[in-house]
Amino acid sequence: MFILRLGKALHRYGTPTDRIEEWLGLLAGRLGVHGEFFCTPTALFATLQVRGPATTHLIRLEPGSADLGRLVDLDRIANQVYDADLTPTEGIARIDDVLARGERYPAPVMLVATAAACAASNVFLGGTAREVVATAGIGLVVGVVEGWMGLRQRMARLSEAVAAFCAALLTHAFAVYLGGLDPWRTMLAGLIVLLPGLRLTVAMHELAVQHLAAGTARLMGAIMTLLLLGVGVGLGTAAAAAAGLQPPAAPVLPPLPAEVLWAGALVAPVSFAILFRARLRDVPWIVPACLVAFFAARFGGTLLGPRVDLAFGAAFGAFCVGLYSNVYARVSQRPAQVTSVPAILMLVPGSLGLTSIGALLREDVLAGVPAAFRMVMVAASLVAGLLLANLVVPSRKIL
Repeated sequence: MFILRLGKALHRYGTPTDRIEEWLGLLAGRLGVHGEFFCTPTALFATLQVRGPATTHLIRLEPGSADLGRLVDLDRIANQVYDADLTPTEGIARIDDVLARGERYPAPVMLVATAAACAASNVFLGGTAREVVATAGIGLVVGVVEGWMGLRQRMARLSEAVAAFCAALLTHAFAVYLGGLDPWRTMLAGLIVLLPGLRLTVAMHELAVQHLAAGTARLMGAIMTLLLLGVGVGLGTAAAAAAGLQPPAAPVLPPLPAEVLWAGALVAPVSFAILFRARLRDVPWIVPACLVAFFAARFGGTLLGPRVDLAFGAAFGAFCVGLYSNVYARVSQRPAQVTSVPAILMLVPGSLGLTSIGALLREDVLAGVPAAFRMVMVAASLVAGLLLANLVVPSRKIL
């Protein structure tokens, strides 16, 4: 049935559970089907009744990952079926065509995008030129490990830990042989593409809209990913120490010029667009959205005192991104997620989560607990900003 096929496809490509339920409910009513839907990050329940007794379907699913290009195609198919431009049978065939397509970008392009995103993140964290180069190399290795292990079902569940182990070991090696590196900042930027900050923000959104089962499950999944990354970092650091890779104290080097920050602010959005498999025609919309997020968060963080600048900056950045994305959805008739997902990635608090786990692994509770609290506050602030933007300028689209 078209409704179930669409639900599985939307789930596979990273759509929040509450939006899946809302879309399927609207389509069911439009097609004359009485439907009740319940979605979690790992399952879809649907009770459907056309004529005669109702039937209940349980579909076991793996947590999805964002694919913005396919999401646009699925949204178009759903709209065409809703408007009766396509029959449900034709809609199923179109969905199958979307699912059968190969990857939008080849593996070498994805690896380059991973390395570029990590390097740009180091620039945002205030890194030096040597750190940026080292981070790009670490990001390249992380991309290779994640891609290779992700193709093997038994290995995929440990890919984050193995990638973090490699990143920690490489960071210490670079710090010893290159010198002039801040090991923690370099390693954090090298793992930026694996940090579950976006999942954490989606989980907080689901909790905020009272989708408690899905939000709690996704939140625990994000925490588990942070723990795996923390374990990998801890093992990699221990292996580096056992190998005699003890980095010297990093000398104070001059900061990168402002032009490099602007270059990073342009490179990161393009890299995120590729990593989220957005269409090339959507990149000119994604880049301004990411710039709005980055500079709005920085501006918002300067308006209030240091106690609340991080959370308020995130909320203000998310609010501006929400306004931009909703206007984009109105103008283009495409999902607001096309621009909001890459832009929110500029704001998500995944680095705070890994910092907290790292401090707790070192038994530094006084540093770990405040970092975890800031992570939760930033995620909640992002959700508050997006919800407020939806009130001010509704997108008129579900996705």
